[in-house]
Amino acid sequence: MAGKLLAVAEAPAAHITPKHPGVVAGDGFVLSQQSPERGSVQQIRLGARDVGDAVEEIRGLARERGWLELWWWVSDLSEPADLAERLGFEVDERITAMAATEAPPGRPTVEVTRVATVEDFVAAQEMDLACQGWNEDRIVALRDGQRDAWERVKDIFLLWLARDGGEPVGFARAAASDSALMLVGAGTLPFARGRGVFTSLVHARWQAAVERGTPALVVQANEQSAPILERLGFEALGEIQLLVDRL
Repeated sequence: MAGKLLAVAEAPAAHITPKHPGVVAGDGFVLSQQSPERGSVQQIRLGARDVGDAVEEIRGLARERGWLELWWWVSDLSEPADLAERLGFEVDERITAMAATEAPPGRPTVEVTRVATVEDFVAAQEMDLACQGWNEDRIVALRDGQRDAWERVKDIFLLWLARDGGEPVGFARAAASDSALMLVGAGTLPFARGRGVFTSLVHARWQAAVERGTPALVVQANEQSAPILERLGFEALGEIQLLVDRL
């Protein structure tokens, strides 16, 4: 089971159901858009393919899409085994693939509801940007685009809003696969931290995973989130290196 969950964690773009329209399945790789200027290369299984030829093919696909960067996700499942050394790209970050297969401890402390309207979707997306440090003017400038995005992603991503006293204070996002629910982002506004918002959002996603018949959560954790997730019952599956290829 651990190997199956690692395969989901190291290549979420390959396992999301329904498939995201921006995902391209190639010969030994999966290509996914991460932002307007960045893409990622996941589920890298080059086998007998020449690594140099594969890199040039993938770079060509990225340039066609106007991307300026590629992030190569390299894990213990990647092929060839020495892929990171052969690529020679800078390691931007090392993250830990983690999974939980039992209900998290404790219980929710704030109200959490599924996003089901465009208004709540916009609120969740704007909270994501605010948690990343975007200023209000930049967030407002993207509001119309967020409304347009709702129709494109509402059947692919599951979102939740956490409220404390009726006020939105946190958000969470997930995507479904055939074997687990993938956690793909969450945040709590600074003034609301320490109230159990993050834990409540994990509980909500666990309940969704159970209801879907796939009682497992997978996530890619950084140094800040890994200790919190460990306390919530997540266990490490392996390391993922994020290598940056600047085009």
